[in-house]
Amino acid sequence: TGLTLRYQRQHNYKSVKPIGIIVAGDYENKIFIRLDNNGTGPLIIKKVIVKNKTLIASTVIDIIPKELCNRITWTDFAADLENKSIIVGQKLDLIVWSINDSYNKLASNRIEQDRNDLRNVLKDVKVILEYTDIYEKNTFTKELSMEWFGRNLK
Repeated sequence: TGLTLRYQRQHNYKSVKPIGIIVAGDYENKIFIRLDNNGTGPLIIKKVIVKNKTLIASTVIDIIPKELCNRITWTDFAADLENKSIIVGQKLDLIVWSINDSYNKLASNRIEQDRNDLRNVLKDVKVILEYTDIYEKNTFTKELSMEWFGRNLK
């Protein structure tokens, strides 16, 4: 019947719904911002907006000052995010800094300086994610302020 068909269609839409989450990680040996898909269908990125008090960009790496960006050896970062997809249960790293081999010959205070300088930049950032599902009928928006990174700064 028509009613059964309507319920089946609703079920089909809900059974492939993505749930986008912006995750910030701040550890002594690793700092990251990533996108997770905790839904039941693929997440298709429409737009990522990264902004601070003065800049608006489409990637986290573009909001970080050039001097700091050039000083740090990044573990991972993402660019050209529009129309990328994240399958169910997967993650997409927007930016990752971790203590890696590039720090082997440097003083330990350099690690602390890089970590705190990065935290100082990220604490003023807000990440906004606009995404859709495979049907592209609805656009969903998530946003997260990265003020968490400023909690331990003096």
